[in-house]
Amino acid sequence: MNNNELRGQRTRFMRSPGGQEVILKESVLNMTKTMSASTFNNYLILIIFIVCTGALILLTSSIVIDIAALSILSIAAVVLVRADPVHPYTWFSLFFLLYAISYPYMILIGHPPIQISSYGNSLMVTQWLALSSFLLIVTPVRMERESFKQINHRQYSMGLSKNMFVVFAVLSLMVVVGISLLDFERKDELYESGALVAVIGTRVITVLLILFTVLTAYHIFNKGRFNYVILTTTFFLALATFLVSGERNIILTFVLSMFYLYYILLHKDHNNKYLYLAAPLLLYLPTLFNTFKYFGVTGEVKESTGNLVVDVFNTEFIAASRNLQIILAGSETEGIFSGYTIFSAFIRAFQIPFMPDFLSILAFRPQDWFNDVLLPDRSGGGLGFTLVGEGYINFGYAGVVIIFFIVGALVKHLYVKSNQGLYYLSFYILTIPLFIYSIRGGLATLLSPLVGQILLGIAVIFLMEYVIRKNFMKQETEKV
Repeated sequence: MNNNELRGQRTRFMRSPGGQEVILKESVLNMTKTMSASTFNNYLILIIFIVCTGALILLTSSIVIDIAALSILSIAAVVLVRADPVHPYTWFSLFFLLYAISYPYMILIGHPPIQISSYGNSLMVTQWLALSSFLLIVTPVRMERESFKQINHRQYSMGLSKNMFVVFAVLSLMVVVGISLLDFERKDELYESGALVAVIGTRVITVLLILFTVLTAYHIFNKGRFNYVILTTTFFLALATFLVSGERNIILTFVLSMFYLYYILLHKDHNNKYLYLAAPLLLYLPTLFNTFKYFGVTGEVKESTGNLVVDVFNTEFIAASRNLQIILAGSETEGIFSGYTIFSAFIRAFQIPFMPDFLSILAFRPQDWFNDVLLPDRSGGGLGFTLVGEGYINFGYAGVVIIFFIVGALVKHLYVKSNQGLYYLSFYILTIPLFIYSIRGGLATLLSPLVGQILLGIAVIFLMEYVIRKNFMKQETEKV
């Protein structure tokens, strides 16, 4: 029973004669009990899957069984929430699975990366522990899609945001032109150059994406369709920024924002076949974007192996599990930092450009330690890091649980809040790519853009719209 039906029950309760009072009360009570029972059953099923898959991984040393067990747990989580794309169980579990099994799969088929070629069962044990911790803290409680459509959009006024969109569209175009004039071949060279356009570039385009998401949601609420001028403008600017800078997160954020806005606010349930067709395409996007990562800089694309599965596993998705295996194979890496990188991640989240050295020295990067200590002979671009590994180098296996409890609690909070307002919905949608990429990055990869770009950007837009709306209402009152 959805919220509208429940309100209908309560309305009939208020209008019904006294003789039906008890019956209607029991109806509402029984519905609540049924929902609670369903949640409990799903949680119990989840625990059973966690225990069974954990036993398979812990009690065997077969790489095939390890991959199969983690795959079963991930798919079970998706099924428990009826493959709802909005629920974290669906998008996080599937992307985590791809990151987790890519390295073991490449070892299995005889195509190991050049950095390491060994496999230990502890790799899958650690990743199973991480995913299990995340699933337990998030829980399989699911919100009905209809609840999003009941957001009171009439309390918002987007006049200022539309003007801001034009301003940031122009600024984004200037950023694209500015970056294209710089001399670099890799993304790390771009940021190490210290050029102002590189420092503020991602922040400018991030604000544009925030405005796109907020304005599009508002337009769909009012008109029942996309604003194609805003949609087209944002697409070309996001694509251009990606091509000249190699920032895949920009174009992925745009695509996922468009997908979720469509699914949550426009999608009809009888068209689910198109949704199922879109799912593998969305999972393939990081690999596709990796292929064209520096096309705008070098004019070249990464060559395909001719094997789609190898292309997917051996590019974007291999980083997290490969890097974790390197950490696990290293000597004295367990608990070496005792929480320091977790602390520094929260410090970096509030770090601003040009922060004085006496403060920025606290913002230690575990990626730098990983590259310098465990891969001293590395050449070429960055290899990313690993969110699971960051937990391990702080407090061992307990650290993995801590990290994924933090991430899970944050995801759960944003998901629960997402149907309580237009800005909450936009914030949740915009953070999904951050959670995905943090799997191959680290805690700072998640917290820094979440706080310093998306949260700050939405807060500024909200406050400016709020002040203007209050002033307008005050003027109207004075006229009366």
